[in-house]
Amino acid sequence: IIPNPVSILEPHYNGGHYNNLVRRIQDDPALDIEQINVMPAFEKLRNRVYRAADTHWNNYGMQVWLDAFNAQLQKVAIESKTR
Repeated sequence: IIPNPVSILEPHYNGGHYNNLVRRIQDDPALDIEQINVMPAFEKLRNRVYRAADTHWNNYGMQVWLDAFNAQLQKVAIESKTR
């Protein structure tokens, strides 16, 4: 699930409150798929992962996601070798 800039940069925009949609979906017990959670890393890095005046990741944000994705792939590959 890809966190959008508002959920990371402005969770209380204009007096509102972010509805934690990403976390609610990820924590749903009915969700039975592998997940790659970049939300904590993006929250820590904040505006360094998004393009200025845009909702897309910049190259650094893409690299953060790619590193998390590759780590997950490596974990799955190791687990499948031990079976």
